[in-house]
Amino acid sequence: MKIPPLFFNTTRDCFGMEEKDETCDPDHGCALAAKSAACGADALLLVTPYYNKTSQAGLVAHFTAMAEAGGIPVVAFDVNCAAEYTAMADGLLLTGGMSDIHAGNYGQIYKDHMGGPNHPLNELRDDMDFTLLRAFMAAGKPVFGIGRGLQVVNVVQGGSLYMDLPEETGQDHEKENHTVVAEPDSFVCAYGTGEQVVSRHHQGMKSLGRDLKICAKSPDGLPEAIEHISLPVFAVQWHPEQSQTEADKKLFERLVTLCKGGDR
Repeated sequence: MKIPPLFFNTTRDCFGMEEKDETCDPDHGCALAAKSAACGADALLLVTPYYNKTSQAGLVAHFTAMAEAGGIPVVAFDVNCAAEYTAMADGLLLTGGMSDIHAGNYGQIYKDHMGGPNHPLNELRDDMDFTLLRAFMAAGKPVFGIGRGLQVVNVVQGGSLYMDLPEETGQDHEKENHTVVAEPDSFVCAYGTGEQVVSRHHQGMKSLGRDLKICAKSPDGLPEAIEHISLPVFAVQWHPEQSQTEADKKLFERLVTLCKGGDR
């Protein structure tokens, strides 16, 4: 098996370009991965890239959360190496981000309110996320989706999205965070029926994909957490890497546990 290209440095984008935010330590990703390995972590976790230089600092939060949960995070680089990544890694983390998923992926026609400076379309990222998710699911390996990652899981399973919540439903989930109502026996039960989460997005789940179940909703009824009924695949619309509450930390620990063969 050939060795696929990887990044341990969270402040470089997937094309190897320097991140301009000097507040980020250029060696932070390497240090976290090395620290995880030195502490006995043995779950290698593939992390999807942002494809956006201005958002690379967000990867630091994902790396930190995964390392603290006992994983060794590395960033994917080349979509053509999906088979090698899947064979090499124990699990996949689908990161969030500002870019919209192109509507063609769920059978809809592009509209003017998609994309733009705040939510740019990025078909390179769509290709990476969709290809890796399908490969890991086919291999039966654990996947955790965050934010946009939840939407990727739903679309890959044949579900659809609201392209713009304010226009299509009147719901505004982009300006401020909100609480969630979790199913009592679900993987997000620790959030209860009123815990605040970091969840800001202008798109959301419309129709549920096949073999998925809804595990939490926002107070106004929008799905905020889903899980596959038989595969170790789960996702949340909010960003646990940012708030890092005890309930948030359990999500990353769950991915590591699944990677080590633990029960769902």
